[in-house]
Amino acid sequence: MPRQKDPSTLDRRRRGVFSRRRGEILAYLVAHGPATGQSVADHLGVHRNSARQHLDRLVAERFVVAVVEHRGLRGRPRVLYGMGTAHAPDVLGPSGVRSALDIARAAERRDGGDPDVAGFAQRALVLDHLDRHGFEPVAEDSVAEDSVAEDGAGLTVQCPITATWAEVGDDLCAAHLSVLERVLSQADGPHATLAVHPHVTPGVCRLRFTPTTDADDPVA
Repeated sequence: MPRQKDPSTLDRRRRGVFSRRRGEILAYLVAHGPATGQSVADHLGVHRNSARQHLDRLVAERFVVAVVEHRGLRGRPRVLYGMGTAHAPDVLGPSGVRSALDIARAAERRDGGDPDVAGFAQRALVLDHLDRHGFEPVAEDSVAEDSVAEDGAGLTVQCPITATWAEVGDDLCAAHLSVLERVLSQADGPHATLAVHPHVTPGVCRLRFTPTTDADDPVA
């Protein structure tokens, strides 16, 4: 059985968009709403150019959106950075969605599973997103023994930025959940809700997928 890895080691591994600074930015935007690059820099205590580099990466990965604010005043308009909403650009492009689903379906068939079950596509896209950003599945009895339950399918992962989470708290997880929900919405099929239980043990998070019925779905 795979042994749980030391979170401090994972913090130094590949972690996609996540780093301590970018984690702090995400938490700040969730707590304070859209902000200018200078406001972010002041919060971090870094030069504006340094903050801008981190913000540009978050925008490129579509975690954050940049909106030009036109206030009818002279001078250059401000750029406000904020968390993406349901109307923000998709986190995964069309080719990314196709690739993630093709790989997941092939693996599921190889293992004798059924890639056509409800919620498979949503789970596959979330798994692909987590893998891209350094979250690793955990197979530990004390953590993952209820990873599949009657009320939904679960997934237990090791967080690549455990130290940052300890510094900024739940706002970071709230920011990432907003991104995960946008990933979830890109999959065809029945809608699903996603709950995140951060750091059920140090460095380990549990996600729960619950497909909605037609009666539960407000858009049905």
